[in-house]
Amino acid sequence: MADGPKPVIHNFDAPDAESPPPGDARSSWKPYEEFYFDDGDIILRANNELDNTIFRVHRHRLRVLGGFFADILQVTQSQFEDDDLYDDCQILELPFDFISSFDIIQLLKYIYHETIMGQTVECEWPHGRQEQRFMVNVDMALSLALIGQMLSLGRIRNEAVIMASARIPVQPRRIQ
Repeated sequence: MADGPKPVIHNFDAPDAESPPPGDARSSWKPYEEFYFDDGDIILRANNELDNTIFRVHRHRLRVLGGFFADILQVTQSQFEDDDLYDDCQILELPFDFISSFDIIQLLKYIYHETIMGQTVECEWPHGRQEQRFMVNVDMALSLALIGQMLSLGRIRNEAVIMASARIPVQPRRIQ
């Protein structure tokens, strides 16, 4: 991996993820139901002690994004000891404390529900019909632009910037 950000990988003494010891940070973690898959093989979370949301997802879905995930997920799960795991999965905290669980949710929606990012619609314009891609959610575009930039996910960042700029006017209009 390049000299970029380093993830935080927890090393807990208690191998039993279902009952963390008192005072263990994991005791306050809350699985996000939509993205806590029984067959997931990695726990993803924000690097923020106030953000207790965790996601159990599939490492292959993250790895294909490239950038940060391709680099860090070269390590196989078998290389981790039992005390490096939670719910039998490696724990991966994103390396920036300003990436929140909201941002992670937007990334996972993009990965698992591919049509959420934008949809192609045929529009009737004064100059004729044309296919146009529209953002479903501007907040999602901004979150994905942030994550894409910080984690070197160029395709996601570029698509998010295009989607956000299509929804946000570049030049303000005069209100009369």
